[in-house]
Amino acid sequence: MKRESAELIHRRKQANVDHWNGLYPIAIFSPDGTAEHVNEYFLWKFGIEEASLFIGKYNLLNDQVFRRKKSVYEKIEKAFNGEKVTLCNFKAPFKTFMDMGIIKGIPPEMPHMDANLLPTYENGKFDSVYLIFHVLNGSSHKDTKAQREERKAR
Repeated sequence: MKRESAELIHRRKQANVDHWNGLYPIAIFSPDGTAEHVNEYFLWKFGIEEASLFIGKYNLLNDQVFRRKKSVYEKIEKAFNGEKVTLCNFKAPFKTFMDMGIIKGIPPEMPHMDANLLPTYENGKFDSVYLIFHVLNGSSHKDTKAQREERKAR
């Protein structure tokens, strides 16, 4: 079996998150918890102006907001140990995002969300965790054409 190059794997991951853009905010994390990829909908939904503010800087496993919420953190750890996990009705760690300079302020709509954490494997080895959000609070998770155009204009 031929092994894929790191560059090909990187491009495929980005294509995966881009494919679901507009339906689900998605982030991909490396085995150590560092953000590797996000789609535009993720950036827009969480008020992040540029991917470079988040990718390579934010670490899900080191987020103190989640570490203090033991039941949530235990589920996150399970995902990084190879289990599929669902997190129900939690808020994104906007305080962490603000403290790190990832966002300038808390978005006016701070939704509660459900999310799936899906571990993935490349060449038989644990490779990453996909974090796929499902926004609650009556907000549609379906992106509108106007929202996509707004993001493109930025």
